[in-house]
Amino acid sequence: ACLKRGTTGVLVDLFSRLADRLEKVAPDVRLETVVGYEPLVAPPKPGGPVPNGKWQVLYAHWGRSHLTSYADLDYPRRPNLLAWRSYSPKFDVCSYYGAADHEPWVGAPFLHALEGDTKFVVESGSIGHYILDYPYGFWWNMAFSMGEAGKYAYYYPARTPEAELRDYAMTYFGEQAGPLVFEYLQMLGANGNLEKSYRVSLADGTKNDMEWFHDMEELRQRGASLA
Repeated sequence: ACLKRGTTGVLVDLFSRLADRLEKVAPDVRLETVVGYEPLVAPPKPGGPVPNGKWQVLYAHWGRSHLTSYADLDYPRRPNLLAWRSYSPKFDVCSYYGAADHEPWVGAPFLHALEGDTKFVVESGSIGHYILDYPYGFWWNMAFSMGEAGKYAYYYPARTPEAELRDYAMTYFGEQAGPLVFEYLQMLGANGNLEKSYRVSLADGTKNDMEWFHDMEELRQRGASLA
């Protein structure tokens, strides 16, 4: 019977019944589960159980390439995302801007994803935006995307991460090094170059990719010498 109903049907029914019970015995408790992620990847089937609106849904796409944002029409899982959104009034999204096991280790700023994800959060009426964070001293705390993730996340769909990147570079690295740091990070995070970071981080980099990164390293060192 469980196989016939499917994983989504079983778990949606479970969480809805649990939310009904909590409403009576612990009304101040917020119930949430992750969707778009195992085991709740597929949205509810037509005619099957749907969320009863009393529990919160967190949409998480593990391993997403940040060449696309949640707001993009060509985001590969857009139908899945919108289906879950339609069933869940209490809806928020998760962005893996820092996950060292499958993201580029170079800390590329996800300029396009930051802009589009913010746009989606605001325009879809999402109630939150979860970002992975790490303890002090961890490598990914240095990534621009991590630091910027929460800014304007709920009320400013017209954010311009590139302008934020320039402010970051000039503020932290000074008038001499700042312009070079901005150029370096802007090129690293541009959608036309981001795929190189993904390939290299997976040991699939081409000769041209490695030559490009060699040139970028020279730019980085010039900036470092002026900081």
